[in-house]
Amino acid sequence: MDRKFYATKIALIVAVGGFTLGHWILAISGAIPFLREHFHQVPDLEVWIGVVTASLAIGCMAGTLTAGFLSDRFGRKKVLLATALLLSVGGICCAIAPSLIFLLVARIIGAIAIGWGLVIAPMYISEIAPTERRGQLGMINQVALMIGISAASFINWGVLSLFNTYQWPYQWRWMLGLVAVPGFLYFILLFLIPESPRWLAIKGKAEQALAIFTNIGGQEYAAGQLRSIQESAETEQSTSIFQLFKGKLFTILLIGIAIGALQQLIGINAIYYYAPDFFERIGGSRNTAFLQACIIGIANIVFALLAMRLIDRIGRKSLLVIGIIGIIICHMVVGFSFMSANYSIDDESIAKLKTNVNAEVIGKIEPLKDQLYTSKKAYSDDLASRLTEDEFNNNKLNILKSTVKLNGIVILIAIVSFVAMFSMSLGPVTWVLLSELYPNQFRAKAISIAGFFNGLASFIVPLLFPWELENIGEAATFFIFAAIAFVGFLFILWKIPETKGKSLEEIQAALMTKS
Repeated sequence: MDRKFYATKIALIVAVGGFTLGHWILAISGAIPFLREHFHQVPDLEVWIGVVTASLAIGCMAGTLTAGFLSDRFGRKKVLLATALLLSVGGICCAIAPSLIFLLVARIIGAIAIGWGLVIAPMYISEIAPTERRGQLGMINQVALMIGISAASFINWGVLSLFNTYQWPYQWRWMLGLVAVPGFLYFILLFLIPESPRWLAIKGKAEQALAIFTNIGGQEYAAGQLRSIQESAETEQSTSIFQLFKGKLFTILLIGIAIGALQQLIGINAIYYYAPDFFERIGGSRNTAFLQACIIGIANIVFALLAMRLIDRIGRKSLLVIGIIGIIICHMVVGFSFMSANYSIDDESIAKLKTNVNAEVIGKIEPLKDQLYTSKKAYSDDLASRLTEDEFNNNKLNILKSTVKLNGIVILIAIVSFVAMFSMSLGPVTWVLLSELYPNQFRAKAISIAGFFNGLASFIVPLLFPWELENIGEAATFFIFAAIAFVGFLFILWKIPETKGKSLEEIQAALMTKS
């Protein structure tokens, strides 16, 4: 087999897992409106929706925190097999969930596997990839993750259209359950890949490691790789996790934690999870909102592929800088667009209201006709004063989305551009970079810790996003995201090293000797 294709084949198989993770992550976005309808009698339903949605991050934190220790103990390949199995089982359990509690547990099961996959897959690829192709091969998995995220939007829209056409129930069960299909395929394909040669070398299985390195780059390459790994291992006094919290290792660990958290704190999962719901809020129909989420999916794929072409040419740091500048601009545009929004009831909005609000409620708010509100809070207060508490709570979202006046096209373009900038920078590059920063003996443990904080941020952002929209408003929410991105921009310029064109051992030596 051609050696170049051998490494590519391994990366492509691992990338099936990336696709499955992406599909898992975004499948919930299409299910949210139907979960509201199916479980409408559950007390504190919105709280439950937020918890079920954010539970993915809870499981991810558990998965990322344990991934390094498990992969160091049992090997990268065995943990990837367990990942595929849990993704399949979790998807089936989501599809058959009889209650929100059952659904919550099923999502946490799948999310643990996602945490393992997010940490182990890029690390595994970095450990088998030749130096000159490590960024590109690592990006295959990250691009596949983006494709999976995008595919989830199209699958959700397809399920919605098909089920609406034939008036079938339980759309949400199919949206969540279909993730089991690529998970099962991933499980089967993983039997075709070898164990990580660097893990084998560290465990004293030099002959097995040498054979795999030979398949990747030939005998001379294999001998050189094995020699570098053994020389690197000799310089490490201890592989205890406590060593990570001392000296230069601790500095590198903090860099990884910061970039991992930044990836989520800029708000990407708020958009991924709530895209259809968010686009409905700015006046779109449900079908249109799902189509707009698909546009985000296309941007995801196109710019992730662009990043794969560029990462080994212009470098990791350059992509991060370009992307974070674009993200700041996009958040500012969305924020100012919402600042200029206003609300009014007119003939056009009344016609919209008649499709989803009963006549009695419309009659009660019709005296507000032709009054212009520049404050969402003032408008909501006037609506609340004319309706009963139940009428207000049950109809508020429909009234607001039918009567808001804003430039939805500008917001759509800015949101799509934000996703595009993320997909060519922080989205894929973060995990490639994390897989490169740490010494061989500490790599799995360090990425697990950085991944935990990535998961923690991923939990906080989508959990708070609905509350922020409701209590501080859309404009303030996106200005906060912009401010976080600006801090991230300064951090990237100051602290992120360029790893392009260097072997993992060369990166380790440079970071450990840097003053």
